[in-house]
Amino acid sequence: MTKVFEELKEFFRAQKVLFTVSLIVALSPVVFLFASWFFLFEKMYYTEPYMPALVGAGVFIAFIIWVLDVIWWHKRFVLWLSLVWGALSFVGIFTLLAVALSKFSYFFIAGMPYFVCIFLIVCTIIAWRGGIRFHLNKIGYRIFCIILTLAVIVTSIFGIFNLQPVYYKSDAVVFAVEDEYQICWSTSTTTTGCVQIGDKVYSDSDAGALHVAKTHKVVVPRAVLDEAKAYTVVSSGVATNRAYLILKTSTVQKQYAFRPVDTSDGFQIYNMSDNHLYKGAAIRASKYWGDKLDLLIANGDLINDVSDEWQIANMYDVLARITGSSRPVVISRGNHEAYGSDLANLPRYFGSYDGNFYYTVRFDDTMFVVLDLGNDQKSSSPVMSTTYDFDEYRRTEKAWLENLAANNTWQADGINHVIAVCHIPFPINLQKYFGDVSGSMMHSLETMGTEFMLTGHRHKILFCEPNTQENVASFPLVIGSIRSDDNPDHESLGGTRFTGTAVLIDDSNINVRFTNSKHEVLSDYSI
Repeated sequence: MTKVFEELKEFFRAQKVLFTVSLIVALSPVVFLFASWFFLFEKMYYTEPYMPALVGAGVFIAFIIWVLDVIWWHKRFVLWLSLVWGALSFVGIFTLLAVALSKFSYFFIAGMPYFVCIFLIVCTIIAWRGGIRFHLNKIGYRIFCIILTLAVIVTSIFGIFNLQPVYYKSDAVVFAVEDEYQICWSTSTTTTGCVQIGDKVYSDSDAGALHVAKTHKVVVPRAVLDEAKAYTVVSSGVATNRAYLILKTSTVQKQYAFRPVDTSDGFQIYNMSDNHLYKGAAIRASKYWGDKLDLLIANGDLINDVSDEWQIANMYDVLARITGSSRPVVISRGNHEAYGSDLANLPRYFGSYDGNFYYTVRFDDTMFVVLDLGNDQKSSSPVMSTTYDFDEYRRTEKAWLENLAANNTWQADGINHVIAVCHIPFPINLQKYFGDVSGSMMHSLETMGTEFMLTGHRHKILFCEPNTQENVASFPLVIGSIRSDDNPDHESLGGTRFTGTAVLIDDSNINVRFTNSKHEVLSDYSI
């Protein structure tokens, strides 16, 4: 035994830095995986069940190799092997978790300018130091270095002065809020924007100042667009916007047909949520009604956070491709749209009213009451900060809803259906979701005769009957989106499958169907 310890001591002395670094790297995937599991996935509701597939022997291999080498083999190259294997395992687990959390595309696309910049700069430095020869002679090599340097300079200039060509990164989305349509779209670079309906032009401006941005929002009266049934979006590039130094570029425009809600053959609605930037399957599922679609309800968590305009453009693209930019969209904010460095600008990107994300909107004899709990975290939560004040926001919303229920707005002539829309299904757990505030909001909805509530958040499809242990409200609760075709209680990894909710209101009948991206009906219910 003494001899073994002496050999181990000698081995430790010989390895030094490699020994320490290889140990740290070999352990890193194990620590990272289980730390993320403990702190994150126990809170991920129905995302968690498919995650055990990530916990395989592979995560331990690097550390096992390291231990065996220290005890028996004493080979330097084995430590290098454990170091490389540990690093690859860490990157692999990070990638899988990023995919599972719908963050991978964000990391890749949002980080692309930095990757390109770093790559060009490194190549330029290596080239000037003679590290890239390509079998060129001295003059040819100098020309190559000069061209590469100019490429870096031109790329930087175009980045600084914003001289990209103007085109639409997303088609237009028509959000319906109260008695307005709020038309939003995204462009490739900073532009001014306006919407033309007939001879009338509505600009994206405040107090005469046009917004110069990549995303635009123009408010038009619903009655005007409903009558015209067409609109044109116009964007003019602004490369430099400084006092006394404004450089304009090209102007692009695009015309869209528009069809207002038509309930003559029934009111066809589709509710989707929680796609978290994934596009394909969510778009396919949400096209269940085809050309008969009257209204799309985007019920939150379409993006992961509000930190980059690329995410907003992604959201617009999903909604525009579902509706063809020709159908109205009712949108509610999800908890993931209540995080991020650009959160204060969300009313500029979303359907909102007076800067808030709670409002009503009426189509024929149906009134939708759109609610917003903001984040699903308490203010004391470590993931919150002093930049949020959702507690006061929810109290203000509660008072608004109480007033709405008390003044009999919901009993206006011709209203036969009241439907609540909220990303978070708070009647399933009032105490978790802000207790007295959410309880009061639920009672106000009951006073208004709400027939059912469309929700998301739980990454699950479930029809909750009223007045049960599962749903304490007197109206049914529809939890209606999941990244899966056939699993009602957990998701598939990634966004290649999707199930949402189709709603048909016909005379006095209401039918709710869970449908997948193949347009198959998984289950249906009558209300």
